[in-house]
Amino acid sequence: MEKAEWELNPASLPAGTRVGPWQVIDCGGQGAYGTVYRTVRAGSGPGQPVALKLAHYPEDGRFAREAALLSRIHHPNVPSLLNAGHWHHPSGAAYPYLVMDWVGGLSLYTWARTHLPSSRQVLRVLAQVARALEDTHAVGGVHRDVKGGNVRIRSADGRALLLDFGSGNHTGAEPLTWEALPPGTRPYRSPEAWAFARHHAQHPTARYVAQPSDDVFSLGVSAYRLVTGQYPPSAIPGDQGASVWEPAGAGPPPPLTLNPRVESQLNALILRMLSVNPLSRGGAGELAALLERAAESTGSGADEPLLISEAPQRPVLVSGETPARHHSARQSIRKKALLGKWLCWLASPALGLFLAIQGNPETPRATNETPMLAQAKALDAGLEDGGTAALAPTALADAPAMGTMPSPAQRGLGLDMPKTPFPGQQRPPCTASYEAEIRGGCWTQLAQMAPCKDSYEWKGRCYIPSTPAPREPTSDKP
Repeated sequence: MEKAEWELNPASLPAGTRVGPWQVIDCGGQGAYGTVYRTVRAGSGPGQPVALKLAHYPEDGRFAREAALLSRIHHPNVPSLLNAGHWHHPSGAAYPYLVMDWVGGLSLYTWARTHLPSSRQVLRVLAQVARALEDTHAVGGVHRDVKGGNVRIRSADGRALLLDFGSGNHTGAEPLTWEALPPGTRPYRSPEAWAFARHHAQHPTARYVAQPSDDVFSLGVSAYRLVTGQYPPSAIPGDQGASVWEPAGAGPPPPLTLNPRVESQLNALILRMLSVNPLSRGGAGELAALLERAAESTGSGADEPLLISEAPQRPVLVSGETPARHHSARQSIRKKALLGKWLCWLASPALGLFLAIQGNPETPRATNETPMLAQAKALDAGLEDGGTAALAPTALADAPAMGTMPSPAQRGLGLDMPKTPFPGQQRPPCTASYEAEIRGGCWTQLAQMAPCKDSYEWKGRCYIPSTPAPREPTSDKP
């Protein structure tokens, strides 16, 4: 067997690789536990591409759960599950995969920046996402990661589709995570989820069970950011402004006060989705009907663009970041070209944790958070909207080496530091201030202290492999 074949990595399969009956065209993006490839059926010639999501870990139970949930949902605003199977690596390991409709288009926030939608258009888009959630909840499922990055506006017809059910759950599914809070993205978590983490801080076995009302709240956060360009106040206990989410709190400032162009019915429905009391939010189906009715009945003022310029918005900071720190972290990434443009795992939580690197990585940030709350925040640490990032077709170099799925008892702990560097990993000298030389390789130190999540643990610190910056292409793309 050739070495190149043996070193095939599920996170960076080259074009032409066969995965079951499917042939890889290019990489479409990556999340924490899987990479999405644009593929076609092998031997069929040019045809309609499909999205193939391949696990990073052998026999990852998340994929069976996602397949079970998607197989229950049959809705025009959710990509259809077309096929599922296992890709057998030359080593003998079996990696599960799912095949779904390929959705070409723009993420929700990118669509807003480029198309400058009106309140009426936003009402219709939100109604479509709410209908997708209605069907999900009707079959006993919850998405658990509703956000702008997981809503795509399809180029062909302008339809909104809810993507990435990898964090989802359904009635009867076995638990796969062992943290206080289920998978999710920090700014989109409901106040009741954060309150649970705070109130059960001394109960390490306590687990929050996400409800349909959590999905509705996340949709409200997505809508709020869509029309105002910023998140509502943080719901994390102790954060500035979090008191608005207390049981007697007033809730977030109305979107209309931040953007006067927001139509009044849209403003009211967003505030309803963000109600402090989960029972006041309403079900997804009820909200969908109200959104649809508002889109049809509102006056001509709802046809004015919500945004007045196509100029890119200023970066939106997630809770706990200061502008200086946010800028410094991004500059560090640019200077080092950490993981490069060519790594499909660019959107992984491990890289997101790198954004939290401070000027002096040897000095951990002081915190008075409870262990459970700190763990929950560390779990969410990442790019501001996380999830699978769409990437342009590109030739991928070595990606993170294949790992073994941690056992349930090990999840939430750091991965063991490998005895030798991964293929393509930076070798000494390790010149960057945030790098450390460990076992013959260069490793990027994260701000997070052990226990680590989706990164490698060494002497109480968390690391990801450093990779050399890619060489610039010698010719321009045609």
